[in-house]
Amino acid sequence: AWFDAPELRLIAGEALASALAAAADTVALVGATPQNRQRGMLGIFKRRPEAVNGWPSYALLGDDGTRLWHAGRCWFVGAAAECGQAKGWISADDGSLTPDQVSATWQVFDGSAWFDAPELRCSATWEVFDGSGKRWVRVPGSLAAAAADDEVTVVGERTREEKDREGRKRAIDLEETPCKRRKGDVDERVATARSLCSAETDARYKQLIQPAVDDWMNDKLDGGELDRRKEAAREKAAAENAPLQRLDAAYTAYTAAVKARAAAESAEDEATTELEAAISAVKPSGSGEPGSSGTVKAEASPEIA
Repeated sequence: AWFDAPELRLIAGEALASALAAAADTVALVGATPQNRQRGMLGIFKRRPEAVNGWPSYALLGDDGTRLWHAGRCWFVGAAAECGQAKGWISADDGSLTPDQVSATWQVFDGSAWFDAPELRCSATWEVFDGSGKRWVRVPGSLAAAAADDEVTVVGERTREEKDREGRKRAIDLEETPCKRRKGDVDERVATARSLCSAETDARYKQLIQPAVDDWMNDKLDGGELDRRKEAAREKAAAENAPLQRLDAAYTAYTAAVKARAAAESAEDEATTELEAAISAVKPSGSGEPGSSGTVKAEASPEIA
């Protein structure tokens, strides 16, 4: 069936150039990905002076080695070395002129297969945690770059308890081990390592699938059987890549440990808040004030002349 698309339009010349030039200077790629795949490639992207394939291109703030570009009919996020090619670790099959206009579902690649990431989105607005660390606050895209330059601080109001918890967290952060301080860049390093592993996996996949491709070209296989053999070849190529298997196992254990630590810290904060509330609710009896031992001091008896 045919459907009307009243918002669809064809533009060219100055109108097209103007639309491309109006692309946001800063966009944010945020949201959950399946099993946290390629989380290290998410964040705030700054527009680069150079266009790629005639489209705006972006670089991840703090990591110029991660780029956002358009190739073929898709938007891609991947390594700078692959910028401009129709390949990457995150993509959206969408011909929108700018990434924040993408309406298709974003997908992430784990080295062997693509997975839908329906919660992933690219926006010309940035989202930051407020002081409680529980609520997201949207701010205009014009503030995103300033925030990246530390010109914008915490957004939102905080209660006294929330400020106390933040103060305790900062005190803990000062005592963090070098291992803990490195955790912020782990996702990026894992993504880079997977990229290195993917070349070997791709080469082995092509080797495994070639006989099936030859049979298909000679009409010995139908398209359905070829697809099944492709999937089996991808799985086998990934399984034979020992460094990739070790990396995935270690990263799974790492993410579980991080999640457990975060849960423990959250439980400690809640328990501390409840304890402080319980302490505050205790009122001393009588008219005296509690002494240093916690007992109530008796009023002094008047001297007898």
